[in-house]
Amino acid sequence: MDPQTFLDNFATIADAPNGFGELRKYIVNIAVSGLLDQSDQSEKQTAVESGIISPSDYLHPTKKNWHNLPLGICAEIFNGNATSTSEKLRLERSTTGRPFVATKDIRYGFESINYENGRRVPCDDSKYKVAPAHSVLICLEGGSAGKKMGIVDRKVSFGNKLFANVCKPWVNPRYLLIVFLSDAFGSQFRSLLHGIIGGVSKAKLMNVVIPVPPLDEQLRIVDKVDKLMALCDELEEKKKIRDDLRTAARASAIDAFSTASTPKELNAAWKRIHENWITIADTPESIASLRSLILDLAVHGKLNQLRGRSSYPRVMVESVLSLEYGKPLDKSLRSIKGAVPVYGANGIKAFTERPLVRDKGIVVGRKGSAGEINLTDGAFWPLDVTFFVKFDQLKFDLMFLYYLLKSLDLPTMARGIKPGINRNDVYKLEVIFPPLAEQKRIVAKVNELMALCDELEKSLKERESIVQKFAGSMKCGTAEVVA
Repeated sequence: MDPQTFLDNFATIADAPNGFGELRKYIVNIAVSGLLDQSDQSEKQTAVESGIISPSDYLHPTKKNWHNLPLGICAEIFNGNATSTSEKLRLERSTTGRPFVATKDIRYGFESINYENGRRVPCDDSKYKVAPAHSVLICLEGGSAGKKMGIVDRKVSFGNKLFANVCKPWVNPRYLLIVFLSDAFGSQFRSLLHGIIGGVSKAKLMNVVIPVPPLDEQLRIVDKVDKLMALCDELEEKKKIRDDLRTAARASAIDAFSTASTPKELNAAWKRIHENWITIADTPESIASLRSLILDLAVHGKLNQLRGRSSYPRVMVESVLSLEYGKPLDKSLRSIKGAVPVYGANGIKAFTERPLVRDKGIVVGRKGSAGEINLTDGAFWPLDVTFFVKFDQLKFDLMFLYYLLKSLDLPTMARGIKPGINRNDVYKLEVIFPPLAEQKRIVAKVNELMALCDELEKSLKERESIVQKFAGSMKCGTAEVVA
């Protein structure tokens, strides 16, 4: 993805799940690739002017006046001090001096470092190493290796798992931090990890190659990254406020619907949900909740109340349908060319030449994926780990029964060491019993509302797809992003 496409899709990417994480990652990657700053590259590399390298050394493969330099040329690198339990207690008793920073006080890049952790090193204590202000600290050992890092804004002493990078005059500390956060650096770093707990030695870190533009260009890159990160922070805060409001609105609307005691209250609550459909269903979880609400509305006697009808009587499941046991399939009946699907507990497992059930039907997982419900397209063979539903077709609509069973949340009824469903437990549940014509109207309304949920889900997946494509475009090498 080129920078312009990135900017054009900024808001869409930010609004998608984990969008801000992907945005921040992309900003860092295009920064160290040289794509973020497209101004005239007329500056000379300061390291060349200082005589540290010759103009022909470590040339960047694509960027004029950039160099790919070993980190050891860019910074003085040293680790901190190990501290015993007694030494930590001594530092905690000290009220003056430099802050002592441990790995737990460092975050993940641009976030602030915790200096007020209760430990200080007396200024006259010469055994502790000192990282000057603007040093870049990075963890080189353990689970946080290559992840926890930050820039100190004052002199500090620090723990032995942390390494200070004191930048040479031709490297801006904040630019170095941006490099450390990039995928290119992370990939090199992970390839160097060794040992049981995982770590990188100072010698290996010094040989990691990083892209280094002229200092003036580094400063422009830092400025643009800071502005884009600030925009991310601003948008993320606004999104959090918006999401909190949506969550509150969703909870309030669904609560009003659930507690409605009269047709008037029910209609008012439903109208509120319907008018705020997109606001209420803006995440996969909220869409799933909305689907459950629709089923509850349909098969527990509330949809008819929205139509101004009185409630229908409630009956036991046993009086409505029968859950029949499936049967094992004899191998002699199996055929690769057979057109009849064989259903296990979680869907089609094979095909056979002839059906056990000759009409469309419903298969319920009895063991294995207990409670999973499958609607068949035609004749089928249910295996013995399933139930298949028998009912009076003159009294019941197949889709209505399917929605009814979906609403009962049968997986929660599974019991035993190898969880299974006892059909007698299902038979004892109560359901509504509307006339066949009303069942068909309910099904039509449910299908209409589910189609709206499908549209919302499709829109959400399209946003997620943009983010995934966006993330896929961020493959980067040592010094460039491959669009």
